[in-house]
Amino acid sequence: MNLIVAARELLAGFDESPASEVRSATFEVSCEGRTELVTLTLRRDGGLLAVCSDGNTAGPHVQAALEVLAGVYEQRHPSAAGPTIPPPSVSASPREELAAAVDDLLLAIVRHGVAEAYGTVSVDEAIEGVLEAAGKPPPPGLGRFIGRLRVTLAERDVHTAARLLDGASRLVQNVRAEGEGEISPEARRHLAAWLGRPTDLDLGRETLQERALVEVGREWVAGVERHGLQRRYLLELASGEIFAEERPRATPGSVGPCPRRLVVGLAELHPGPAPRRLRPLQYSVEIDLTSGTWEQVASVAAHSAEDLGPRYRSELKAFPALAEPVALVRAARVDTHHQVLMTPAGDTLALRFEEGVAERLGTLAASCSVRWIFGRLHDSPEGQLQLDPMSAGLDVEGLTAFERLR
Repeated sequence: MNLIVAARELLAGFDESPASEVRSATFEVSCEGRTELVTLTLRRDGGLLAVCSDGNTAGPHVQAALEVLAGVYEQRHPSAAGPTIPPPSVSASPREELAAAVDDLLLAIVRHGVAEAYGTVSVDEAIEGVLEAAGKPPPPGLGRFIGRLRVTLAERDVHTAARLLDGASRLVQNVRAEGEGEISPEARRHLAAWLGRPTDLDLGRETLQERALVEVGREWVAGVERHGLQRRYLLELASGEIFAEERPRATPGSVGPCPRRLVVGLAELHPGPAPRRLRPLQYSVEIDLTSGTWEQVASVAAHSAEDLGPRYRSELKAFPALAEPVALVRAARVDTHHQVLMTPAGDTLALRFEEGVAERLGTLAASCSVRWIFGRLHDSPEGQLQLDPMSAGLDVEGLTAFERLR
């Protein structure tokens, strides 16, 4: 029995047809080994808008939905034995339920478009559906995704939204591949970054032992709640890798102000994109940093903007929705008027500023030498790499001074 036959049998139990107008319908279509949602909506001009959850407006999934709506599916598929819509699993796993909720969220955004999705009832309900399926509290990766998505939709940032939706679509694919037992080690690492919780024991976490780290930045970012997560960026002096200690607003983190030096006896590293999340377990704190420590910080800073591009693109390719690359960059000169940093290698890196940061950095650059800048990396829709400064190292009469910019 297929969907149309089942509908006819159910309809036979109704007495009469009320006056009505069907303006929109959603179909779950299995075709070519993939299951997608297809939404058909009647426009005000009388035309029909067809959108598939994979982003396409044509293709076999859309065609099958149109055939059902037009009443010609049975004519074109006379030997169809299976149902057009597969029955729901009797006992779907929590991850499969979450994948279905994320799929609904993607469909809601595609239906409205990035420019119109923010604040709509269907998108807000879909976000709440994802959070309900994720459990409380949601995994850190998923919670940060929701926070970034809300900000991106509010800003109508199509460039960033495309990456977030791409990454979420991969999450859905990997959950379904896991359910079918066809998941690669890379996909498992991807799922751990999205859905792993700090208390999980099966994520294969790495540990960091006997290392010296310097905190070079601190900021509040959006999670499930606006400004709900604090990040402390810790630079490992031996390798130059930057980690992020991340904590919800109500959860205490490691002690000490920014900047500080941590001598870590033991720390856990969680799987995921750069900057990798770090949880110090055994550590000591030094607040008064020596000139030698600051020289070590400067020595591991990037000397050329050209070195940043390949790493940035690689991190975004691996985790388009989760990666938020940061960088520590040496500065030969800073021009806040033209929003550019000149490196010792002779190339330039574009700067983008939050409100008030350009004025503050410009004042500092006019009175002393800027040795390095730490911040988050972005790229413009045209592909230009940009640095959003969080802090700076200054040369004041031969001594290094640290300045938080936000």
